[in-house]
Amino acid sequence: MLAYKKYLKFLILSLPAISMLILGACYDVDKPIGGLDNAVFNERLIGHWVKNTDGSASRPAAMTISGIASREYKVNYDDAGVRQLPFQAHVNRIAGIFFVNVRSTKDLGKENYSLFSYTFGEGKNKAEDLLTVRMMKVSLPVFKTNKELVNFVSRYSQNPDYLFEKGMVFRRG
Repeated sequence: MLAYKKYLKFLILSLPAISMLILGACYDVDKPIGGLDNAVFNERLIGHWVKNTDGSASRPAAMTISGIASREYKVNYDDAGVRQLPFQAHVNRIAGIFFVNVRSTKDLGKENYSLFSYTFGEGKNKAEDLLTVRMMKVSLPVFKTNKELVNFVSRYSQNPDYLFEKGMVFRRG
């Protein structure tokens, strides 16, 4: 009976991670929202970032971002011990929003991207960097062309809550 309770507890605690893997909670596109030729590079993104938590997590999620080319980043994301593959990303600014085009390094030969946005803020200590990363909502329409997607996000750029999920806040660590 004790083994059953441990298994049940493990299953319940694992459900969020399992559902993320199964459902693929990212807005995926065949092509990046913007090309590498007009990508922007922000040195401020480079470094190690730790997810702000309420203190209940013994090991919060973290990511390390490094530059790998003049306009590209390598992102290693560690979801509190559930190591994921490294990602490659580039950023395009469209209608005032910084869009992060992310793909797994195992998919480098394929055109398959997930879209996020980022913004910077200052913590309680003004020297502390805070980075907010938001996933584009999966409930948004699927577009046949990049131009349709760019037009859509441009139209709703003044209302980012319509385009993006609630953000994950990271502090420089």
